Amino acid sequence: MLDRVTQPLLVIHGGRDRLFPPAHAERIAREAPNATLVIYPDGNHVCNNIAYKYRPLMADWLKEQLASGRTR
Repeated sequence: MLDRVTQPLLVIHGGRDRLFPPAHAERIAREAPNATLVIYPDGNHVCNNIAYKYRPLMADWLKEQLASGRTR
């Protein structure tokens, strides 16, 4: 199913997530053709404990995608 995702996909995951193991994020990134995976070892579920780390990365990634036109 993820092979049908044609848009770029950013997968951000916390290594200390107690609800979903990192293997789930790795599988999503592996199966989606245009995925980028970032795992923060110290991040919990949704990386809520390290928003200061992932938000700038997410904003820069989105800016890059919009500038390149890959999101159309």
